[in-house]
Amino acid sequence: MARFPLSSFKVAFPIVKQGVWGTRLGNSDLSKYLVLDAPLKIDKVEEFYSDRDQVGKGHPWETARGILAKHVTFEIPVQPLPEDFIAVLVGLFFSVSTPTASAEGHTHTSKFVAVDTLAASFFTTFAIHVDGADLALVDVGCTNLTIRADGKNRLEAGGTFVATALETLTGYTWPEPATLYYLFNYSGVFEIDADLKSQYRGFELTMSNGINKELSWKKGATEAARIIPAEWTFTEDREVNLSVDIESEQGDLAAFESAKELGTEYAVEISCLGDFITVAEARSLLITVPKAVIDSIDQAYPAKLLQLGLKFLPHYDDTLEGPLSVAITDGAAVYLATEI
Repeated sequence: MARFPLSSFKVAFPIVKQGVWGTRLGNSDLSKYLVLDAPLKIDKVEEFYSDRDQVGKGHPWETARGILAKHVTFEIPVQPLPEDFIAVLVGLFFSVSTPTASAEGHTHTSKFVAVDTLAASFFTTFAIHVDGADLALVDVGCTNLTIRADGKNRLEAGGTFVATALETLTGYTWPEPATLYYLFNYSGVFEIDADLKSQYRGFELTMSNGINKELSWKKGATEAARIIPAEWTFTEDREVNLSVDIESEQGDLAAFESAKELGTEYAVEISCLGDFITVAEARSLLITVPKAVIDSIDQAYPAKLLQLGLKFLPHYDDTLEGPLSVAITDGAAVYLATEI
């Protein structure tokens, strides 16, 4: 297996998904552009077969090789990201976008979809700039996503991704950078069955959606189609972890230790709000975990104050038909509809 590492600080992304596998979005769809603080890290991965073990050559050495399979993996390191890019990443990760009009704009609620309902991931196109060349990442799917925030800081996100190809992006003009709207850690709600905003310090949500690259290769109708995945196949091998940090009050540690031992299910809600623009452009992100069980408890004593790190494992909830939901409210009518 050969790896060809690349990186890019520039990324342009769409708000729509590709309509056809293997056919990238048009240049006009790649309309949102930002410069990352930590660069997008790319690996072109290629696997080869050789004739070394074939008989009849009269010697044991390789004389020819061919391409067996190829794909692309990349990472967006966790960093402060604008709200609209986080919305695209969330929709891509869950393969869901369900906008609901409200006085504040539109709410896009994403949650896990059962594999027997949706067998393969959404896919889209990103644009990047590498060594003076504009390139398109084609058939992009999101495999893992992290959302976190602490202190006075902006909401951060990042994840790992897969794509089938890097193509030359001809005739592309990078748009003017859009206004960046961020969400902030110290605004919104924080509840563990009750309001605990006064104790809240930060959180981290990490998720894997079960995409299995090895199962994504299907029989292709042509030789060119054979060597790349035919879809990003979902499996039930999914995982969600939620960690929160709180400043402890009297009795907290004993209560949480008891809840951990008893397997008590807590309703956890965390939201981050953005700058208020207009009524129709209020921006927020809300994480809802109806049945969260404490898996571990860490202790720290910054400034001689007891701070607890609670790691939750979400249980299945009948209403959500899964463990959690992530809702983003903003002025966009829809994210990841089929390409325009």
